[in-house]
Amino acid sequence: QRHIRRHLANPGLNPAAVAAAVGCSRSTLYRLFGKNGLSVSGHIRELRLRQFRQLLRREEADVLPLYLLAQRCGLYDTPNVNRLFRKRFGVSPSDAREASSSIRTA
Repeated sequence: QRHIRRHLANPGLNPAAVAAAVGCSRSTLYRLFGKNGLSVSGHIRELRLRQFRQLLRREEADVLPLYLLAQRCGLYDTPNVNRLFRKRFGVSPSDAREASSSIRTA
């Protein structure tokens, strides 16, 4: 999990890359994550979405396009990112940024 957090912005981060980096087989990696009820890909996706949400809450995020903020988290497929973000947090990325912006200016 530490390796995943350190390399979250890397678009090539996937279960095979993680397994190779930590020196285990993919099946061992899947088994380790499965003990905690997680999938490797699901864990990566969740961390990326959380990091994206955190970036949206920062004041400097107001001046950067959403796609650049998403890419900083390793999220490159904009339509898919919007769908996943809305499914996970109940609002679109732009709505989340707007809500954070209005809280900061209030």
